[in-house]
Amino acid sequence: MDNPIMKIRLNGEPFELDAQRTISQLLTDLLDNTQLGTNVVWSHQLTPIARFSAAADWSRTTANSEPNQVTRQYSLRAVVSTALSTLTNVYAGVRYQDSNTDVFDSYRELAAFVGLTHTFH
Repeated sequence: MDNPIMKIRLNGEPFELDAQRTISQLLTDLLDNTQLGTNVVWSHQLTPIARFSAAADWSRTTANSEPNQVTRQYSLRAVVSTALSTLTNVYAGVRYQDSNTDVFDSYRELAAFVGLTHTFH
């Protein structure tokens, strides 16, 4: 593009907004779509202080202005959490995401994560 007014990075790739496109066109592209999706969550108490949770999500977004622009996404997550005290929890899990789109680059991700939550009073 000859006259970029803004550069951002999507999935690690540079993406330039052309000066010829108006803000109205950009907002229409982002907001004028039809979305369909669902999710399911299952939790199980493993011990008095540990819990296992699993979740699956699926969604399909179709641009109303360009019917051939479709994005399909799904993800699977599993997390184990345990209480360290009444105010502190730790958790660890895995996540798999798949995004298939006609708009930008598609991607797949497999990630492991850990975290700590604490409630302050």
